[in-house]
Amino acid sequence: MLAVPMLKNSMMGLLGNPMAPHAAELFESIATGYKFMFDQWAATTMISNVMGMGANPLFVPPVFAPGPVLGGFGFGPPGCLV
Repeated sequence: MLAVPMLKNSMMGLLGNPMAPHAAELFESIATGYKFMFDQWAATTMISNVMGMGANPLFVPPVFAPGPVLGGFGFGPPGCLV
């Protein structure tokens, strides 16, 4: 999912000033804190009220087999994470 070095490098590339003192340490601290909180949020949050459509390659009529959706999309109420 998220990796601290990738977040840090992205922030350094987009926002970092090479002449700023402690910029690398600051962005590493922000990335570490963000990843920690995101991991907690992802582990404790249940996404609901989101529907989706797409092709299921494991579908063989007349038996319904849940499986991955390829080329699909999701939709839900305003503010959903789709």
